[in-house]
Amino acid sequence: MASGVEEERVRPGVEDDDERPQLSAAAAMALREFLEQRVEGEKGEGDEGGVELVAEDWRLSQFWYDERTARELAEEVARLASGLPGAAVACVACPTLYAYLKKSSPDVPAQLLEYDERFGQYGGDFTFYDYNQPEELPPAMKHAYRIVVADPPYLSQECLEKDFAPMDYCPDSWDEPTFTGLAAGCPEVCRLHQKEPVKRVAFEGTNTGRRFYICSVQGYIENCGFHSWLDDEWPQPMKNTLLKLWGMYHDMHNALLDEKIENGKLVKDLNEERIKVERKYSSLMADVSKFMNYTERQVMQANYDKIMNGSEEEKLREIRTKLENELMKANDKVAMLKEGKIADDRKMKLMEEETLLLKDEKKKLEYQLFDQFKLNSARNDKLVKIKQICEQ
Repeated sequence: MASGVEEERVRPGVEDDDERPQLSAAAAMALREFLEQRVEGEKGEGDEGGVELVAEDWRLSQFWYDERTARELAEEVARLASGLPGAAVACVACPTLYAYLKKSSPDVPAQLLEYDERFGQYGGDFTFYDYNQPEELPPAMKHAYRIVVADPPYLSQECLEKDFAPMDYCPDSWDEPTFTGLAAGCPEVCRLHQKEPVKRVAFEGTNTGRRFYICSVQGYIENCGFHSWLDDEWPQPMKNTLLKLWGMYHDMHNALLDEKIENGKLVKDLNEERIKVERKYSSLMADVSKFMNYTERQVMQANYDKIMNGSEEEKLREIRTKLENELMKANDKVAMLKEGKIADDRKMKLMEEETLLLKDEKKKLEYQLFDQFKLNSARNDKLVKIKQICEQ
């Protein structure tokens, strides 16, 4: 009976095994070769020339480069960096390249942008990166990398679009009336949407006043980040002038902010002092009211005693004189507190007037900066005309 039950339990299992999906012979062989290579790679991690990486996680679509590929990529990146002094490298979703680059060329500054937080072992060279939120990169990374190497998991079109979105940071710009709108007939189109770009004028750093084209698709995520410069870089004297102007603007802006902060602290202190004075004034008024009530009761009691007893008139005069003197002192204190409050109100009014003056000064400085920018634009037009005349 036991054997019969055992047979009944075994047979369904055999049928289930037959119904399970099976790997083809080619797939099984490929998987076996991959596992063998992985075991050999793990054995050779400590060998000279290699680097030690964390284990691949298939759930994150991680497949590390072999040593030959990683070495050649690292050499190519180092060669590019040597031609761009001080250029930093951003390794997006390619930790193998980062590890080999740091070992073969430690002088090349490199940053690893990776979703897998196990690479946090690299300390400050690691930045958490999620292609679903590419806009959450630190602001310090803007325009910080001349070389960007990206090897994201090619899971979908969305993955590619979002992964490449942060790789083209365009400069800040403004709608200059003489160069704005769609660049109709422009030979250059954005690489992702194949659409005509729009025209912009840079308003940032040494690129201020330079015209360029940018992807016309609205929205940070949808915009592919394409931009192409129409004007050449300014001569070095112009760059130095722009840096000086922007430095002056930022210095003035920071000075105004510091002054605003100091004024805010002063206003806060004055408000706190005013509150203290008001509390003291309220307390004093309460004491005066109590004193007046007490005095009134005393006078009434004295009058009552005088009427009832018909004597001690001199004593009542002394008491009255004493009470009147104390009342005069109390009134003097109240007057002094009122004068202090009036002085504080005047100080507050002066602070408000100074704040308005500072705002007017700020507007004047902004107008001066705008006039300087128009002057630079006119100079640029003159340079373009001179260039055209020379070419003719």
